[in-house]
Amino acid sequence: MRILALVTAKSYSTRVANKSRKLIMGKPLYKWTIDFLVRNKRWFDAIAFSSDAPELFTLIPEKILKITRPKSLCEDNIPHVLSVKHGLLQSEHHYGIDFDYVILFQPTNPFRTETDLMMMINFIEKYTPMIGKTYYVDDNIQPGYILGATFDNEINEKGIVIRSGSMYCYARKYLMGGHMHDDYDSVYVTVPKRRGYNINNEEDFTIVESFMKEYKCELKQ
Repeated sequence: MRILALVTAKSYSTRVANKSRKLIMGKPLYKWTIDFLVRNKRWFDAIAFSSDAPELFTLIPEKILKITRPKSLCEDNIPHVLSVKHGLLQSEHHYGIDFDYVILFQPTNPFRTETDLMMMINFIEKYTPMIGKTYYVDDNIQPGYILGATFDNEINEKGIVIRSGSMYCYARKYLMGGHMHDDYDSVYVTVPKRRGYNINNEEDFTIVESFMKEYKCELKQ
């Protein structure tokens, strides 16, 4: 099974200026994801980085393929899965091979462990899903705290289940099938809140930095 690790990062952000390059604990946000992938490159057949301005990001060309993404795929109203398909096609053209799966890593979820990655790969090998997602349970948020919200089965007694951008996986046949939607059966990998938390605004940087101490301990295990 051939797996492409894909990172997508825009050169701009509507909520936080230069979000992907903003420093967190002294390191640009995107670098946390890049360094993780380089440390764990043995799990992938290739690593690619897609951006509308890849020249603004410091990458090692021998280890990571830079892909220039059309600005039309960077608009907020464009489904991100189209950027994943673009990254897949560009990578296949460059390497001259077909990948079976793409695992998407978003810089806005900077902390992951090899165990998280192995769980996703094991799920892929066992279930061969069209789509795989990660999520975490936020036990600080209860349904009654959210005004005007409706809920479905993504609620349990411990809190609200929140989809995380830590990792997504997509089967090639799903991306190339022409009918990309979430109606397909998916597998779900659970990660702790501190590693699944999504950075969307300035306050989130402060929150995520508070998770750093525990994350560093996990990396040493």
